[in-house]
Amino acid sequence: MKKKKNFILCVFLIYVILGCSYVFFPDYKLNKILSIKFGFAHLYAFFNMICFLMIIFSLLLIVIVLFKNRFKLKFDMVNIILFSTIVFSIFFIIFETDIYKIKDENSKNKIIKLVEWNAADNINVINIQDIFGKFDADIAVFPELEGYTKGDNSNRRLIDLFKKADIDFEKYVVYISERTEGMIAPVTVIIKKEFGNYNVHKMPMTIFGTIHLSPTTKNSPSIIGLHAAPPLVGLMDMWRRDLDLITDFSKHNQNSIIIGDFNATMKHGSLNMINTHTDVLQYAPKFNSGTWNINVPSVFRTRIDHILIPNNKYSVKKVEVKSYHNSDHLCIFAEIQELND
Repeated sequence: MKKKKNFILCVFLIYVILGCSYVFFPDYKLNKILSIKFGFAHLYAFFNMICFLMIIFSLLLIVIVLFKNRFKLKFDMVNIILFSTIVFSIFFIIFETDIYKIKDENSKNKIIKLVEWNAADNINVINIQDIFGKFDADIAVFPELEGYTKGDNSNRRLIDLFKKADIDFEKYVVYISERTEGMIAPVTVIIKKEFGNYNVHKMPMTIFGTIHLSPTTKNSPSIIGLHAAPPLVGLMDMWRRDLDLITDFSKHNQNSIIIGDFNATMKHGSLNMINTHTDVLQYAPKFNSGTWNINVPSVFRTRIDHILIPNNKYSVKKVEVKSYHNSDHLCIFAEIQELND
């Protein structure tokens, strides 16, 4: 019996220490090390789900103990640990994500409508109608999109979809990242022509593609669209490298909007060190801000797609996460506003 108590105590202590590290001290060394290790990286990505399972597990053990004690509640060490686990789990769920309220400001500054969506190379007319019709996106970034066949760029496919959606494709310009190795489609960026011309800059590439667009027109936003490696077996080193690259992008491009599929939360590895940009998802509803996986209840989804806006240039006016059946990622719709000079 003593061994069981010691085991439960050890599990509780490890859970609390790791949970507190991830939730309350993400920039400390322990979290920086563990959050990029295989296994821990995945557990942290679905931290709310882990907390929920710990609550269910603790409640089941409490019921079992009550049954054995003929429903007499004893405040012994086991019960105290189990109740403490429930309390800590609730705290972790509440404080795991920093969510901010959007200020209701009647500013007349320019509003830019942004969309980020990993369409899994499976975009359709309904998506086009929602993104470029109803929402009227100024800039859309699709981290995984190409043409009808492998190796073709996405222009012909997009022209056909826009035509079927009855939206004028001539109002937009399409930019596509250089093709990388593997079967993943490149990053496609669609920008309204009213924002002017953009120059494509050479820069280090994340594993599935990166494109850096700088405007030739004053006051138009600079864009870095990207798609990072996932934390899978055989790709962990590439994943960690991509997270470091994204952090470097933020340091050296403090006025650029960084947007794409990071395949990581902002608490994974070096991403937690980014202080020049704000993730628009911090302004989304707390339990509906996850972007993957569509088949998971919204409260348990993880936020691996991001729109990072420069702190000194923009504020968030509105953000919404929507699901489409033709991808495992959810789509981010955001409206940002230029700050006063």
